[in-house]
Amino acid sequence: MNQLMTPQQVGAEYGVTVQELAEWRRKKIGPAYYVLGTRVIRYMPDNVDQWFRDPANSRWHDFHV
Repeated sequence: MNQLMTPQQVGAEYGVTVQELAEWRRKKIGPAYYVLGTRVIRYMPDNVDQWFRDPANSRWHDFHV
């Protein structure tokens, strides 16, 4: 099983900032995430990759689809 990713890991892998991810969460867009504690957000690698590779989401990021 894949390890859950931190927002920092998602940012490093896909070229977005932690602030962008936080903004997407507030706007209810972006890859699915899990709230594991008061300030603990994690992402499932497969969900993140699928979201970033979906052409319909390309307007939100610069990751090559």
